[in-house]
Amino acid sequence: MTMKDLILLILVLFAVADSLVLTFRSNFTLGLILVYVGTALLICYLLFHRQIDAFCAVGVGRVFKIIFFIGLAFFVFLCAVMAYSSRNTTIGKEKVVIVLGAGLHGDVVSDTLRRRLDAAIEYHFEQNPNALIVVSGGQGPQETTTEAKAMAAYLQAHGVPKAQILLEEASTSTQENFRFSLRLLQQLGFTGQEPMVFITNDFHSYRSAAYAKKVGFSAVHCKSTGTSLWVLPGAAMREALAICALWVRGW
Repeated sequence: MTMKDLILLILVLFAVADSLVLTFRSNFTLGLILVYVGTALLICYLLFHRQIDAFCAVGVGRVFKIIFFIGLAFFVFLCAVMAYSSRNTTIGKEKVVIVLGAGLHGDVVSDTLRRRLDAAIEYHFEQNPNALIVVSGGQGPQETTTEAKAMAAYLQAHGVPKAQILLEEASTSTQENFRFSLRLLQQLGFTGQEPMVFITNDFHSYRSAAYAKKVGFSAVHCKSTGTSLWVLPGAAMREALAICALWVRGW
């Protein structure tokens, strides 16, 4: 077995394990589909890489190879954008904290969402206990309650006062998270000019900041949290597509 064969085998084993873990621990999402597709492609390349390499050495195959590596380089660039944008920029004086929703397992918060909520709890107790916390997220097709209700219950169970939690239960996308949250805050006298901090996972920070500014928040800060190694590959691929859509459509 050559070194290339060994590396491919390791990648395939991780991809298969990742697919299995996500199948039993995650909802059916675009990220999961991308993991399945990526796993299938890796298996095909492991089995037929000598034939594929020969095809890609000349002619049309060589063009496909160049396009593939350009696409891979662009994906790496997008991952760098995600990583750079995940820096913590909180000042501890924000008036509002917006915790962005993520998937539930029935009515139980997922690992991805739990990490966001734990970051909000940390911010509340260690940096700014006076900020209003907006939990933002509607009810998805595989969920038995709204994400906002599950998030509020989690925060209260960890000591955050109910009076400091505002529920936004209608949103189904990141853009709606911020747009509907701002609408609720304006009813309480906030203008969008006050300092605010959003909380999400590291891979999601770039697009979240862009949407926050587009809907009308002008003093935007970020507190990001990590992502499970099992979730990260699919999340990064899905987020890369979403960033491209943002750049093309503007939303």
